[in-house]
Amino acid sequence: MIESIFYAALGGFLGLLLGSLTEYWVHILMHRRVLLSRTHFNHHREPKGENVPKQFAYYVLGSSPFLTALAVGCWAFGVLPFGLGLFAVGILCAGWVAYAHTLQHERPDLVFWMKRPIHHLHHEHHCAGNFGLSVDWWDHAFGTYVVLPWERPAGRRRLVGYLTIRWV
Repeated sequence: MIESIFYAALGGFLGLLLGSLTEYWVHILMHRRVLLSRTHFNHHREPKGENVPKQFAYYVLGSSPFLTALAVGCWAFGVLPFGLGLFAVGILCAGWVAYAHTLQHERPDLVFWMKRPIHHLHHEHHCAGNFGLSVDWWDHAFGTYVVLPWERPAGRRRLVGYLTIRWV
Protein backbone atom coordinates (compact mmCIF):
# COMPACT_ATOMS: atom_id res chain seq x y z
CA MET A 1 0.00 0.00 0.00
CA ILE A 2 2.75 2.49 0.95
CA GLU A 3 4.62 1.58 -2.21
CA SER A 4 1.52 2.30 -4.35
CA ILE A 5 1.05 5.69 -2.67
CA PHE A 6 4.71 6.51 -3.25
CA TYR A 7 4.49 5.60 -6.95
CA ALA A 8 1.25 7.56 -7.37
CA ALA A 9 2.82 10.62 -5.71
CA LEU A 10 5.93 10.27 -7.84
CA GLY A 11 3.77 10.01 -10.97
CA GLY A 12 1.80 13.05 -9.83
CA PHE A 13 4.97 15.07 -9.35
CA LEU A 14 6.19 14.06 -12.80
CA GLY A 15 2.73 14.95 -14.17
CA LEU A 16 3.07 18.45 -12.71
CA LEU A 17 6.49 18.94 -14.28
CA LEU A 18 5.47 17.48 -17.65
CA GLY A 19 2.16 19.38 -17.69
CA SER A 20 3.79 22.75 -17.11
CA LEU A 21 6.63 21.96 -19.51
CA THR A 22 4.13 20.93 -22.19
CA GLU A 23 2.14 24.13 -21.69
CA TYR A 24 5.34 26.14 -22.16
CA TRP A 25 6.57 24.31 -25.29
CA VAL A 26 3.17 24.13 -26.98
CA HIS A 27 2.88 27.89 -26.59
CA ILE A 28 6.31 28.35 -28.18
CA LEU A 29 5.36 26.02 -31.05
CA MET A 30 2.23 28.11 -31.61
CA HIS A 31 4.40 31.20 -31.94
CA ARG A 32 6.70 29.40 -34.35
CA ARG A 33 3.62 28.52 -36.42
CA VAL A 34 4.08 24.78 -35.96
CA LEU A 35 0.85 24.20 -34.02
CA LEU A 36 -2.52 25.93 -34.35
CA SER A 37 -0.93 29.06 -35.80
CA ARG A 38 -4.16 30.60 -37.17
CA THR A 39 -6.03 30.05 -33.91
CA HIS A 40 -3.16 31.47 -31.91
CA PHE A 41 -2.76 34.45 -34.24
CA ASN A 42 -6.45 35.25 -33.71
CA HIS A 43 -5.97 34.89 -29.97
CA HIS A 44 -3.24 37.55 -30.08
CA ARG A 45 -5.30 39.80 -32.31
CA GLU A 46 -8.25 39.57 -29.88
CA PRO A 47 -6.37 38.95 -26.63
CA LYS A 48 -9.05 37.57 -24.44
CA GLY A 49 -9.16 34.16 -22.89
CA GLU A 50 -11.71 31.56 -23.74
CA ASN A 51 -13.94 30.48 -20.92
CA VAL A 52 -12.40 28.03 -18.48
CA PRO A 53 -14.40 24.88 -19.44
CA LYS A 54 -13.74 25.38 -23.16
CA GLN A 55 -10.00 25.76 -22.59
CA PHE A 56 -10.01 22.77 -20.25
CA ALA A 57 -11.66 20.68 -22.97
CA TYR A 58 -8.99 21.78 -25.49
CA TYR A 59 -6.17 20.91 -23.12
CA VAL A 60 -7.64 17.55 -22.09
CA LEU A 61 -8.40 16.54 -25.67
CA GLY A 62 -4.91 17.50 -26.73
CA SER A 63 -3.13 15.71 -23.91
CA SER A 64 -5.36 12.72 -23.18
CA PRO A 65 -3.89 10.43 -25.88
CA PHE A 66 -0.42 10.94 -24.38
CA LEU A 67 -1.62 10.63 -20.79
CA THR A 68 -3.59 7.49 -21.63
CA ALA A 69 -0.63 5.94 -23.45
CA LEU A 70 1.60 6.67 -20.45
CA ALA A 71 -0.92 5.16 -18.03
CA VAL A 72 -1.31 2.03 -20.18
CA GLY A 73 2.46 1.75 -20.51
CA CYS A 74 2.82 2.00 -16.74
CA TRP A 75 0.19 -0.72 -16.34
CA ALA A 76 2.05 -2.92 -18.81
CA PHE A 77 5.28 -2.47 -16.84
CA GLY A 78 3.58 -3.15 -13.52
CA VAL A 79 3.62 0.38 -12.12
CA LEU A 80 -0.04 1.30 -12.58
CA PRO A 81 -0.14 3.61 -9.50
CA PHE A 82 2.62 5.71 -11.08
CA GLY A 83 0.64 5.94 -14.34
CA LEU A 84 -2.59 6.79 -12.53
CA GLY A 85 -0.85 9.54 -10.55
CA LEU A 86 0.61 10.91 -13.76
CA PHE A 87 -2.77 10.76 -15.50
CA ALA A 88 -4.70 12.35 -12.61
CA VAL A 89 -2.28 15.23 -12.14
CA GLY A 90 -2.12 15.72 -15.91
CA ILE A 91 -5.90 16.26 -15.94
CA LEU A 92 -5.68 18.56 -12.90
CA CYS A 93 -2.92 20.52 -14.66
CA ALA A 94 -5.20 21.03 -17.65
CA GLY A 95 -7.80 22.55 -15.33
CA TRP A 96 -5.23 24.72 -13.59
CA VAL A 97 -3.80 26.02 -16.88
CA ALA A 98 -7.29 26.81 -18.21
CA TYR A 99 -8.07 28.74 -15.02
CA ALA A 100 -4.68 30.53 -14.84
CA HIS A 101 -4.83 31.51 -18.52
CA THR A 102 -8.27 33.05 -18.14
CA LEU A 103 -7.28 34.79 -14.89
CA GLN A 104 -4.23 36.35 -16.55
CA HIS A 105 -6.38 37.78 -19.30
CA GLU A 106 -9.18 39.04 -17.10
CA ARG A 107 -7.72 39.68 -13.63
CA PRO A 108 -3.89 39.74 -13.89
CA ASP A 109 -3.64 41.59 -10.59
CA LEU A 110 -4.78 38.38 -8.86
CA VAL A 111 -1.90 36.22 -10.13
CA PHE A 112 -0.18 36.19 -6.74
CA TRP A 113 1.99 33.09 -7.36
CA MET A 114 4.24 34.94 -9.81
CA LYS A 115 6.10 38.21 -9.36
CA ARG A 116 4.58 39.37 -12.66
CA PRO A 117 1.62 37.93 -14.59
CA ILE A 118 3.87 36.98 -17.50
CA HIS A 119 1.18 35.78 -19.89
CA HIS A 120 -0.74 39.03 -19.45
CA LEU A 121 2.49 40.96 -20.13
CA HIS A 122 3.26 38.68 -23.10
CA HIS A 123 0.05 39.98 -24.71
CA GLU A 124 0.19 43.55 -23.48
CA HIS A 125 3.73 44.16 -24.78
CA HIS A 126 3.63 41.80 -27.79
CA CYS A 127 6.58 40.08 -26.18
CA ALA A 128 8.71 37.39 -27.83
CA GLY A 129 9.11 35.65 -24.48
CA ASN A 130 7.16 34.87 -21.32
CA PHE A 131 5.54 31.75 -22.78
CA GLY A 132 4.31 30.19 -19.55
CA LEU A 133 0.57 30.38 -19.03
CA SER A 134 0.35 29.27 -15.41
CA VAL A 135 3.93 29.32 -14.13
CA ASP A 136 7.06 31.22 -15.02
CA TRP A 137 9.75 28.72 -14.00
CA TRP A 138 10.29 27.31 -17.50
CA ASP A 139 10.76 30.83 -18.89
CA HIS A 140 13.45 31.33 -16.25
CA ALA A 141 15.01 27.91 -16.97
CA PHE A 142 15.12 28.35 -20.76
CA GLY A 143 16.02 32.05 -20.83
CA THR A 144 12.73 33.31 -22.29
CA TYR A 145 11.71 35.29 -19.20
CA VAL A 146 11.45 38.96 -20.07
CA VAL A 147 11.17 41.53 -17.30
CA LEU A 148 8.49 43.98 -18.34
CA PRO A 149 7.04 46.86 -16.35
CA TRP A 150 4.33 45.74 -13.99
CA GLU A 151 3.02 47.27 -10.85
CA ARG A 152 0.42 45.32 -8.97
CA PRO A 153 -2.52 47.59 -8.16
CA ALA A 154 -2.75 48.50 -4.52
CA GLY A 155 -5.66 47.37 -2.45
CA ARG A 156 -7.13 44.21 -1.08
CA ARG A 157 -7.85 41.28 -3.28
CA ARG A 158 -11.09 39.63 -2.44
CA LEU A 159 -11.67 35.93 -2.76
CA VAL A 160 -14.69 36.53 -4.98
CA GLY A 161 -12.33 38.13 -7.55
CA TYR A 162 -10.80 34.73 -8.23
CA LEU A 163 -14.22 33.46 -9.25
CA THR A 164 -15.39 36.40 -11.37
CA ILE A 165 -13.86 35.27 -14.63
CA ARG A 166 -15.46 33.73 -17.72
CA TRP A 167 -16.75 30.32 -16.70
CA VAL A 168 -19.18 30.03 -19.62
